[in-house]
Amino acid sequence: MDSPDTDRLTLLERLQAQQERLNDQLIELTARLGDEQARHADALFRADVAVTRLEQGQALHDLILGHLAQEQALHRDAMALHAERLARADAIIARLDAERPLHAERLARYDAILAAITSHVPAVLTNDEYLLNDEEQRQAGLPKSSIVKVGKIVTLDQRLIRKQLGRMPETGQQQLIHMAMTIFGAA
Repeated sequence: MDSPDTDRLTLLERLQAQQERLNDQLIELTARLGDEQARHADALFRADVAVTRLEQGQALHDLILGHLAQEQALHRDAMALHAERLARADAIIARLDAERPLHAERLARYDAILAAITSHVPAVLTNDEYLLNDEEQRQAGLPKSSIVKVGKIVTLDQRLIRKQLGRMPETGQQQLIHMAMTIFGAA
């Protein structure tokens, strides 16, 4: 039979083996816990980074929304200004349309400024004579080569003019105006 000391010794050995198993399990659990804590810390870090990015994105989104609101306000102001200008332009056009008959009547009462034209072309032109080129002659509706005598300018009540035969082209008109200003000492 076993003695009580042997029983105690066996019991102590079993307890010691159980303690070693528990210690091994504790070490294993502590290692797993360390791994879990490392993964958890890494997940927390990634979550913090994601939250920071979301906050930055939200800040950028808020900035863009603010900018868009300013742009919309500017656009509304520009549209209002444009509408105001269109309304003023419409009012001016309406007023001009209403005044058109009166304006035509006034123009009909003005005198026409005329310069003498002749188909008698001298061999040598004086400083107050302008020879029309072929294109000007055609546009003015003249059948022959002609000169304008810039020194012979008259005015005539438009009501006395029965019909217009032609018109001097713009380039020729500018030449004639320049010559007239030179003749009258205005140039």
